Amino acid sequence: MTPNLAESVKLDNARIVDVENGCYYPPQVSLVIQNGKIVAMPGLPGEPERVQTEAVIDLHGMTLIPGLFNTHCHFEFLPKGEIGTQQTVKNLRDCVDRGVTNVRDTLCYDLVGNRAWAEKIGRGEIPGPRIHQAIHIGPLGDTYAPQLNLKTRFSFSLIGMKLIDYSLKTSGVVVFRPDAGPQEVRDAVDRAVDERGAQTIKFCDQPEHFMSYKPGAKVITPEQLAAAIDQAVRRGVPTTMHNVTVAGFRQGVRAGVGSLAHLPLDSALVEADAALLLNSCTYVEPTLSVGYFMSYSIKGSPFFYDPEIQRLDQFRAQGYQAIIQETWLPELQPSRMALHTSLSKGGMKVFGVIDISEPFRYYSKMIPTGGQNLRLLAKHGATSRLGCGNDAGPTNASAAAVGHELAMFDFVLNQEGNQVFTAADFLRTATIQSARSMGVEDRFGSIQPGKVADLVVLEGDPLQHFRLIGKPVQALFMDGNLVINRCGLEVNSPGDEFR
Repeated sequence: MTPNLAESVKLDNARIVDVENGCYYPPQVSLVIQNGKIVAMPGLPGEPERVQTEAVIDLHGMTLIPGLFNTHCHFEFLPKGEIGTQQTVKNLRDCVDRGVTNVRDTLCYDLVGNRAWAEKIGRGEIPGPRIHQAIHIGPLGDTYAPQLNLKTRFSFSLIGMKLIDYSLKTSGVVVFRPDAGPQEVRDAVDRAVDERGAQTIKFCDQPEHFMSYKPGAKVITPEQLAAAIDQAVRRGVPTTMHNVTVAGFRQGVRAGVGSLAHLPLDSALVEADAALLLNSCTYVEPTLSVGYFMSYSIKGSPFFYDPEIQRLDQFRAQGYQAIIQETWLPELQPSRMALHTSLSKGGMKVFGVIDISEPFRYYSKMIPTGGQNLRLLAKHGATSRLGCGNDAGPTNASAAAVGHELAMFDFVLNQEGNQVFTAADFLRTATIQSARSMGVEDRFGSIQPGKVADLVVLEGDPLQHFRLIGKPVQALFMDGNLVINRCGLEVNSPGDEFR
């Protein structure tokens, strides 16, 4: 028997993690789930001592943590055709398999595909996480809202992407004039919400064009950003911003953006920036997996043979092939490994002729400069303001690879035996802090009465061994339903009153 949303179920004899405080709840604490939510935690002060349930599940001392998050990924960037469909199904299944129950797609040019996947998951036709869809708004000509001319369309087609007119309701991009006033920007936010179903509003601070990475892209002004964030708050929709500059970091934090994706790459943050972040409502999603898959010693880069990239090369040598084999279908693995092989030699060409090394040259800064900026933030207490996203899609990562992103936190922050980032930090980052980063902490991210019953069952102690986080789970409850059960959990029915 598997419990459904109409039943009340007690989860007993579990080691339940209090992610907020980085510890376990007392051993006598149990959980009661009803209609997909945690309704009680008998054994805690202020909670009922006796709860009548229809069923009980004994977890035999295994560990219970909240569902995990990937705050930043892209499904549209996957291969097209039947093989792309199969790969997407695998990625969605892998998310659930590893306890990733919420993902945010932060850029999709044609919403039709993502909407179809979300509907299939909702109908139970395929397993998968909840997909929270961001809609990008910005001035026409910004990095992710380029002019729709023949050259741009051709450039995008090289990576298998088709741009559609921004005025269409199926476009994931809403544009306004570069000199737009506050009301025009507010109207763009409303269109993103009302026409496109935005669950997040996304901005961009990058002054370089996408694909070419040449300067000249339009950037949202401080006045426009303030109006957009204010309107998003009025509409009850969270915000995020693609951030690669120190100026953008400061502007976004001061304006109250919900999260900053990536890290400043142009120069170094200073101590005052960490203080600014800690005194704000903003979270940072470093997406360090971008560095793993894109920071190479590219010819012509100022970071050619940088010591940090050389250290990363050694780290990649330990597991790159295993990641590819784990992530990609067998038919796609050779091309994915070929990308790594080519970049390791200093560049990347399509058909051996068209040089597309510039994105990798640009993001070679992610580990040397971005890593330095992340260490600065952590040194000054900002580990509590970090979220977990890996930019799956443009990189070789899967949306399920939360564990790999956490391994990159370890690589960047915990150097030379210095444990800056603890196991409790890893778990908080992948759960409650990511929920706050996405503005959904009232429903997800921790194990508390009133929250959705997304619960991951693990063997072992994730508060001692962070690499357990993001591994294939023993069992998974999603919306209170037992959707994965590898460990033989049994639902005992009828239930009785339990203490």
